[in-house]
Amino acid sequence: MKRLLLLAAAVLLFIAPSPAPGGTTPPASRVTVGAGVRLRAAPQTTGAEVCLLPLGTVLEVRERGAAPATVGTKTDFWYQVKAPDGRSGWVFGALTRPFSPDQARTFWRELFAERLAKEDASLDDHRELFQLVERLQKQFPVPAATAGGRPASDEDRAFAFELALVRLQALHAMLAAIPHDRREKIVKTDPLLKSLADLIVYSEPAGCHFVRADEFWNLADRAAPLPVAETIAWAAARQPLPGETEGYIPAVLAVIRLTDGRYLDRFPKGPHAEDAVKRIDEYLGNFDEFEFTRDNLPLEDVASAAEELDALEKTLEPTGSPLLVSVFQRLARLRALCRPDPAAGKN
Repeated sequence: MKRLLLLAAAVLLFIAPSPAPGGTTPPASRVTVGAGVRLRAAPQTTGAEVCLLPLGTVLEVRERGAAPATVGTKTDFWYQVKAPDGRSGWVFGALTRPFSPDQARTFWRELFAERLAKEDASLDDHRELFQLVERLQKQFPVPAATAGGRPASDEDRAFAFELALVRLQALHAMLAAIPHDRREKIVKTDPLLKSLADLIVYSEPAGCHFVRADEFWNLADRAAPLPVAETIAWAAARQPLPGETEGYIPAVLAVIRLTDGRYLDRFPKGPHAEDAVKRIDEYLGNFDEFEFTRDNLPLEDVASAAEELDALEKTLEPTGSPLLVSVFQRLARLRALCRPDPAAGKN
């Protein structure tokens, strides 16, 4: 029996994976989390540059260096890896993260959120994210059916719509990152931005470019009835619109209707419904009673403004928000201006 146990232990030792020189088995894959990560011929910063790896490159790990190294302010191992195009070399671990294919969606979601939240990100940083998403969309398209002819899973479809949302958000972040004094020139000359001109609108008062809000709303409608449609709709409600209202009542009501009102029409009890009502209340509160006068509501616009108010109240009522008392008080002041008497509402 003792001989059998020794033999079994020897077999297990023979078939077990060999540990990396550092003493542990490295993860099977790592992903670059920076732009232009250098793949080097040797595990050191003086190693010859094999190529630059874009953000989100999945690398097959072959070996891990024997000991950690410090590059700049970061300390990590060097990893010998194989790139998707077959080239091999070494990457510094701090510029990558472990990657597991069965947790791919979670990994990409976390990376997207991190990159979009970077306040100091440049135009090229956001361009890298945009291009990564477009590469992933080839792997995760919105499929009509699987190879077997069955409908695609809701998880697959939802992630495809998430990618489409991040693509729009990355494009908007690109536009916001352009230096103010170079915006017009770059938007007109940058090859990528030129190719996406149909998605972009210019706001003269703000002096900058936005992604058209309707691109988000159309995506939300396509995603329904998946839960991700609510996430997209909330992003759409927060997307800035070109122009400004200057206290002009029809314009004020239009902004509400096209943003938070549009969200509440779809999701009166949604996760962000209370936030939407709060934003409407705060937005109306920005206009004091001296701005909301007959001067800001021409007689010819009275009837349409009254219809807008009716529609907005119908949109708000199903939410049951505690803030409705405040919002309806503000709307009542506007409704007083919609009386046929042209002198109504003047101070």
